[in-house]
Amino acid sequence: MTLIENMMHLLTSLFATTTSFVQEKPLYNKEFLDKFDSPSDKQKLTETVRELKQNKDRSPKSIKLSKGEVTIVVN
Repeated sequence: MTLIENMMHLLTSLFATTTSFVQEKPLYNKEFLDKFDSPSDKQKLTETVRELKQNKDRSPKSIKLSKGEVTIVVN
């Protein structure tokens, strides 16, 4: 390999490493949101989050869904 090829390889590796460090993780958990398939389950989540926020309640709250049960905490 020539010097230029080595430099290009080095720069490519550095760029790939740097971008992997700064990638943002999503603000949501897809697996968690997939549990809310039905509109009634989505409505339960929305109402529960609204209630917890209004009351400034930071304790865990369980919601019974059509596919099971989930526990949420609102910060």
